[in-house]
Amino acid sequence: MVLYLYFVTIPFYISPKKHKNSCLSVVSVEYIEPKQAPMNLKLLRKSDLLYLAAAVALFLLVPAVAMLFTDAVRWSFFDFVVAALLLSLAGSAVLLIRRLVHSVTWRVAGMVLVLLLLLLLWVELAVGIFGSPWAGS
Repeated sequence: MVLYLYFVTIPFYISPKKHKNSCLSVVSVEYIEPKQAPMNLKLLRKSDLLYLAAAVALFLLVPAVAMLFTDAVRWSFFDFVVAALLLSLAGSAVLLIRRLVHSVTWRVAGMVLVLLLLLLLWVELAVGIFGSPWAGS
């Protein structure tokens, strides 16, 4: 009998072995090489995440540069953090939908829904169209 244990990413297996002149079993723990995950199980690739991070950084560069030239744009550090979080979550959701949904109709519907939710939340945080307590002024 072989029992596989997975600790974080280090797989081991335990196999009971009989000692020579005893009825007791000795347990040996040995390291085995982890196998590569199949390609279809990797939900987000590193290259996709790098492109997403670059797109978020470029998008956040627009208000940062605008703040240098005009007083109409006034973002605090917290505004940049919230914007980066919203854009990263929406971008990750779009990447997951692109990766997991195979029907073009449902893929487009999911992406449109994510983008509409992002826009609605962004506008609520900016000007407070619903008058929630965390809305902007």
